Amino acid sequence: MGQSHDTYSAIRQLPTSEITMIVTTVSVRLAVKRICQVTCGEYPRVVPVVALGSAAVRFFALAVPSEFREAVYAYLVEQFEFPISRDDDPLMLSEEQARSLVKGTLIPIATAA
Repeated sequence: MGQSHDTYSAIRQLPTSEITMIVTTVSVRLAVKRICQVTCGEYPRVVPVVALGSAAVRFFALAVPSEFREAVYAYLVEQFEFPISRDDDPLMLSEEQARSLVKGTLIPIATAA
């Protein structure tokens, strides 16, 4: 018990920049739904997201519904400077891009609450 307490104490003392956030298909989906709500005023019912690759190199493939795609892609280019083409379907994001998306979209909401 004492060792796990020491481990948790050590983790709490790490600077935030040294803690790597784990990105999941759920967090990517929620971030995209939030962008849809901000840009279009409504949430899509479904945003399929699939994680591809291995633990060492992961990508996320997401299918933004066509009625939201133009606004979401424009937002991603403007806010995150992602190199996206209007013809990208499914949209492929590297793990680092997905992490930036989740941090920039969901973290501000969580810290405001």
